[in-house]
Amino acid sequence: MNKAGALLGMSTSYIVPVKNYSSELDLDVNTDVLLLSAVDHILQYVDLFFQDYVPQQTGPKLC
Repeated sequence: MNKAGALLGMSTSYIVPVKNYSSELDLDVNTDVLLLSAVDHILQYVDLFFQDYVPQQTGPKLC
């Protein structure tokens, strides 16, 4: 996680390790909670990014 954080330039608190669930066919509540928690963290980070994102205007503003 430290190496991934350094490569991506982000805090390790934003990195959530998950396993590959594509090969599992049975439901497991503990596994599903972990996956949903990881997705929640990802969406929170995306939301923060878009809150801070200010697009630059490249041409004249049209009304």
